[in-house]
Amino acid sequence: MNKKAVIIPVLAAAMALSACGQLDQPEDKANGASGTSFADPGTSGTLAEDTSVTEEDTSAETSETTTAAPETSEVTTAAGYETVTVPADSGEHNIIPGIELGDMKDDVLAKFGTFGRKVENSAKPSTSYSYYIDGLGLFGADMKGEMFFEFADRTGELICYGYELGGVPSGDGITYPCSHDELESAYGKVTEKLAEWYGGEPETENDIGVEAQYTAVLDDTSEIWAVYGTDLWGEGTGINAVIFSRSVSEEKLRKILY
Repeated sequence: MNKKAVIIPVLAAAMALSACGQLDQPEDKANGASGTSFADPGTSGTLAEDTSVTEEDTSAETSETTTAAPETSEVTTAAGYETVTVPADSGEHNIIPGIELGDMKDDVLAKFGTFGRKVENSAKPSTSYSYYIDGLGLFGADMKGEMFFEFADRTGELICYGYELGGVPSGDGITYPCSHDELESAYGKVTEKLAEWYGGEPETENDIGVEAQYTAVLDDTSEIWAVYGTDLWGEGTGINAVIFSRSVSEEKLRKILY
């Protein structure tokens, strides 16, 4: 098998979660920044059983005639996962009701059961866990995807949470079958709700593959971030998705991580 064909899905899995923690953006997006981590801080119970299958580290040379591939994050797919139901709106203006920044990892993961993927970051000491979902009734976006949570390895506290819409499980990886128009429509519904809650409006973005970006800073200094596009973060990534999240501020993130 061509090693390059293996590397692309691994990079895609890491980069798809780059919504979290603006600390390393945009430079580290291509290396799997945000939503990923160095090591598993030790999950108990069924969330980290030996039924998981870890993809090989494919940071070796892509071929005899190409240079070495970028450093990649380790992606683990847990066996026995199921599609989860997103919590219903409780009137709290929270993209994932019942979840707050600073919540502890074991408490958050216990709410949803066996995760679908775990991504260990190659760029900063945090780990993300994601759960497959069928759609977002709260935002009116009827699109499959993932709900994700990122935790600081040092403290185990939640530093970012959100959604990546457009990806569906395929074997040991994720594929992104949605068209540009479908993504644009879902993004419009999501950002309409975000603007209703937090103010502001989407702006055109010139980052690679990103067609629009929405940002808002809340009273507690946490940040709301939303983007959509095809081939997000680089030509040929195949990441056609809508990503939005809430994360701690850059200043607070540095203190928590290090």
